[in-house]
Amino acid sequence: MPAKSNEVTIKANNSQGPSDKQVRPAQIQIIELSDDDDEENEKPSTIKPSFIKPVPVENPHSSMWHYIDPQGHVQGPFPLISLKCWNDSRYFSPDFKVWKAGQSQDQSVLLVDILSKFFPVGPSFL
Repeated sequence: MPAKSNEVTIKANNSQGPSDKQVRPAQIQIIELSDDDDEENEKPSTIKPSFIKPVPVENPHSSMWHYIDPQGHVQGPFPLISLKCWNDSRYFSPDFKVWKAGQSQDQSVLLVDILSKFFPVGPSFL
């Protein structure tokens, strides 16, 4: 007889006889582990995992940046998302530097470093 809900019902044969079990999707729990010396003295029953929470960052659409073009002229400000699109299209070299609006050129950093903070590569489990 078909199950009357959206959950999957299976029959399991084991030593105790047949039974109905419902299969539910697994929940992913992410915990942060630490090897700090401060926690070594705590009793295992009192140590609680700290959950990783996304850190609020600036919006890449509103975060504005400047750069020096090949002719030596200051360009910008441009939103970081535009710089990412141009970088993805290979307009910039790997050593291309940018600085945030409101900062000086002396505070310039590698564009690839900024992009890796705003747009991390790899799977996202959150």
